[in-house]
Amino acid sequence: MIRCESSVLITKPAAEVFAFIDDFSRYPAWMESCVELRQTSGGPRSAGATLHYRHKQGGHEGEMTGVITDYEQGSRLEMKFTDSMFDVVVAFDCAPDSGGCLVTHSIAITLKNFMTKLMSPMIKSGNEKQVQSNVSRLKHLAEGNPG
Repeated sequence: MIRCESSVLITKPAAEVFAFIDDFSRYPAWMESCVELRQTSGGPRSAGATLHYRHKQGGHEGEMTGVITDYEQGSRLEMKFTDSMFDVVVAFDCAPDSGGCLVTHSIAITLKNFMTKLMSPMIKSGNEKQVQSNVSRLKHLAEGNPG
């Protein structure tokens, strides 16, 4: 498994930052490779809710089905996505901090076939960069900076 994590302090209240993270319509603006993320099951956001994720990377588009595996309103969101090549767990933890909200973002990738395992070093490097870029863009947008 490849797992990368990065944290950032966002100068907004934790509830406001979590609301930003919990708004799936915003993901294409700050989650690298995300074209669309949406909840496919009815009802409020909760563990067990099903998801659909469309992504684009390296000129290739793909889709993954997903499920929310952990949800604590205002503090934690964890989602698991799967396709034929990968299982991907994406998590966000929001903790109040004296300067605002400390957000910890992680992505864990389980490689499911021989070809992806051969590409493991490249995938790990890309995942590290992606997680860092995601928190940087999240901070920028959640603090109200345009673009």
